[in-house]
Amino acid sequence: MRFILVVAGLVVTGILAVWLVKALLGFFFYLLVGALVVGGAVYVYGRVRRGITSGRYRVPRLPR
Repeated sequence: MRFILVVAGLVVTGILAVWLVKALLGFFFYLLVGALVVGGAVYVYGRVRRGITSGRYRVPRLPR
C-alpha cells in the first residue's frame, strides 16, 4: 500500500513540475516576444522620425 502512495505522489509531483515548467517557459516566451515588439516599434519610430525631419530644423537636445 505504501508503494502505491509513493508512486502516486511521484506521478502527481511530476505532473505539477511539467505544468510549472511549461507555464514558466510560456511566460518567458511571451515576455521575449513583447520585448521584441516594443524594441522594433521604438526602432521604427526613430527611423521614421529621422526620415521626416531634416537636419536643419532639429531642436538641439540637452546632453545626457
